[in-house]
Amino acid sequence: MNARWINESKNFSCLEILLYNMWHIQHHVAQLNLYLRQTIDRAPKWVSQVKE
Repeated sequence: MNARWINESKNFSCLEILLYNMWHIQHHVAQLNLYLRQTIDRAPKWVSQVKE
């Protein structure tokens, strides 16, 4: 995890890349759930919901 990924404009550790990728996937999952709620008013059962 201490290895570095370096190019012309970036210098990240492998841990930073891993955390960024996890955040990026979470972002797209949230977008998908928003789309499902807006179009069919449903989301997968594993998505938590607030009790009314």
